[in-house]
Amino acid sequence: MKKYPYKNNINKVIEKYIALKDIQDLLKPKGILISASRRKDIANLTKDYYLSQKDFQELKELLDSPNNFKKMGRYMLPSSESEDFRESLESLNGKVLNHNDNTKVNIEILDENKMNVYIQYEEQRPGLIELLETTTKSIVINVDSSEEVCNVNYSLNSTSDYKKVKDLLNHIQLDSSYNFRELLLSELETKNRTNLFANFFQYNFKEWEIAKITQIKIKKDSNYRPEQVAEQVAASVAESSEVQTDNEIMEEVILEGINSALLSGENLIENSFINKVLTQGFYFSMSCIRFDNKNNANFIDFVIDFKSRPERLETRIVESGEYSLDEQGDTIESRRVFSEDIQNQIINEFNDILCKIFIEFSQPLNIEIETEVKLEISSDEVS
Repeated sequence: MKKYPYKNNINKVIEKYIALKDIQDLLKPKGILISASRRKDIANLTKDYYLSQKDFQELKELLDSPNNFKKMGRYMLPSSESEDFRESLESLNGKVLNHNDNTKVNIEILDENKMNVYIQYEEQRPGLIELLETTTKSIVINVDSSEEVCNVNYSLNSTSDYKKVKDLLNHIQLDSSYNFRELLLSELETKNRTNLFANFFQYNFKEWEIAKITQIKIKKDSNYRPEQVAEQVAASVAESSEVQTDNEIMEEVILEGINSALLSGENLIENSFINKVLTQGFYFSMSCIRFDNKNNANFIDFVIDFKSRPERLETRIVESGEYSLDEQGDTIESRRVFSEDIQNQIINEFNDILCKIFIEFSQPLNIEIETEVKLEISSDEVS
């Protein structure tokens, strides 16, 4: 930040984009205690105080913006390879891997099992003032080793970030051979792709509980034969003497033209239409889940998304905040962006659970992880 912001801009940012509690927590260490219940009042008062560059940086991180919600991906490799892998990464410390975009790697050793890898690179895009504008981008990779597996967690802020992480791992592979593995939905049987989600929905989380599932994306298995649908429909008609209703006929017609669909609503798992499509070559590939904290009033909306080409796991928080009561005693949601550390902790915890369930269904030869969930839910039971 090169110029001190105008008061009107400070007022507008705080009123529209900063949670009430966040601005109170920011001012409290400075000895500024504002007694106000509306963001508009706090914003009007805060604009008159002098804030440092560090304060404004904290404000930017608290903005209710998609850029401040964490999105993460993961690679895994066997724990037997983790020590060599860490040494390979350490050898890259301070080196420039690509001079075209100044891709540079820096390493931070946290302890004997954990390290952070920072990738910095430049990206050029068409600009408003200049023909091409250059921006510096950063990626954080967390390497966490255990006796069971070595997890490589990486942040995602744009589509180019994934390519950079992959380029780094490919560079390391030039000197050593590592068995990197992503969570790819294509590695699972069609029914187990949905079972992965179903088992996650039923998991007993430590601090969180699922309040509702607000979105589900269904996709059709490209290897599923259309004649299988006809056989199932014919069998169901033969078993029942009842004539199909107009709705049932319409559902079959609709399914014939669908390759994927994003469904929104309440109680989606109990929806009869979703239950039916799961028996006809469709599976879950994405879900948005509302979690409520068991110990406080916090909530998050968490997305499990297997991206296309390939269908790799990407998880992110898209909304967060806390519940409170208004003057009439009704429950309201106050949006609030949690700190980066808290978001990382939540996403990594959920990713660990997803990995355990995934590995049980895929039964890999080189990574063995015991899972607390050993329930296989058929598509008929997901209703």
